[in-house]
Amino acid sequence: MRITNGIMFSVLTIFGATTVAHADSDKYLSLKFGASIVEDNGWSDSNNTTLSDGKYEADFGHAVSGAIGMAFRDGYRLEFEVANQINDVENVSATEVSSGTRGTVSVSDVDASVTTFLANAYKDFNIAEKLSAYVSGGVGLAYGDLDGTTGSATYGSTTVTWTDGSTYDDTVFAWQLGTGLGYDLTKEITLDLGYRYLGTDDFSYKTVDVEYGSHNVTAGIRYSF
Repeated sequence: MRITNGIMFSVLTIFGATTVAHADSDKYLSLKFGASIVEDNGWSDSNNTTLSDGKYEADFGHAVSGAIGMAFRDGYRLEFEVANQINDVENVSATEVSSGTRGTVSVSDVDASVTTFLANAYKDFNIAEKLSAYVSGGVGLAYGDLDGTTGSATYGSTTVTWTDGSTYDDTVFAWQLGTGLGYDLTKEITLDLGYRYLGTDDFSYKTVDVEYGSHNVTAGIRYSF
């Protein structure tokens, strides 16, 4: 699943242009916790021509985010959000080119952490008294970091190794789309239940390029002041 940068920037431009004309607004703070499910994505090593069609799988992870924003009277919101999610890599697979052998190797103690810095735009829709729904979109940066102990994976006669203590990190463009529900517990406090899809450009960890996409389900609270 990939959406061009131009589409995402257009969404934010439309939302932003609408809200600028409405100065009547409330500031808010938001805190969310949830679960992240990383898609089974691909990897490739530019220094290794003996393997093709690399894939990896990650386990059920956790996510947390905090944001500061502004809510406008016409139902639009703008915010700046910092979020982090961590998933353990469970296995990696690849096909050995010479033999056509497909291998899958279980790995342990390898954590994939992604920290995002996003500008988000929301549109809220009233459903009933105290209950609302929303759609959202955001763009920004994602910092990816791989951390693990020394290990290796063998596919046919080809072995790939990684070393404990090495730095595997990269910063790339990121975007997200989401939807959810809000319930006004009080005038100032809103409970939030939402879903987001987070996508990024490929991370480059030394010679290895890694695709990334994540489905996130969150629950949280928003305090207006």
